[in-house]
Amino acid sequence: MPETAMRRQNLKTPGWAQKAFAWALHAGNRVMRDTPERKRPLFAALSGRVLEVGAGAGANVPLYPKDTQLIGVEPNRFMFRYLREESQKFRRVMHLLNGRAESLGLQDNSFDAVVCAHVLCSVDDLAAALNEILRVLRPGGLLLFVEHVAAPRATPLRVAQRLLSPFWQRVAGGCRLDRELWRALDRAGFTELTYEHFRLPWAVLFSPHIMGWARKPGPRRPQRG
Repeated sequence: MPETAMRRQNLKTPGWAQKAFAWALHAGNRVMRDTPERKRPLFAALSGRVLEVGAGAGANVPLYPKDTQLIGVEPNRFMFRYLREESQKFRRVMHLLNGRAESLGLQDNSFDAVVCAHVLCSVDDLAAALNEILRVLRPGGLLLFVEHVAAPRATPLRVAQRLLSPFWQRVAGGCRLDRELWRALDRAGFTELTYEHFRLPWAVLFSPHIMGWARKPGPRRPQRG
């Protein structure tokens, strides 16, 4: 299964299904190589205290600079085994919390950056999730995102996404094929919203992708170095 198809499990999902989902995501991370290389320049800009929302099976762990302080929030506890394995393998320390994007339960203004990678397609309440991210970011902090989004309106691919999305939500952890994420980001209250569209050869139905960053209003922290 592609990474975009294997995201957050609903908390009502039976335990056996969550376990299978975690295994499948871990297996998928091993066979995909193009997405991490695209993400690497984006992750290189991270520093300080970083929160990954929907940390999954740890695909992003090797991309974090070694001096970052990592906290991962993940609703599926069966993912924790794989997150720990990846952290040990790449000599990173990630503190793990069981939780959801819409209710992080973390302090206000406590993170220099938040990372979302193939997660925002699956949250139940996107506006609430973005509000939570803004809340926990420090003024001037960054949201980094890599997500698949809806195809252009009135195209055959968009029609297919709209028709298949209800079924796909049920079998793929709530993943929406036709979510216009860029519009939600534009309305959420971030500033300096910057992103690019791109396509992946294996992700025909999950196209296009967007990758970029948005900044919480406020003074920036001094640059390291």
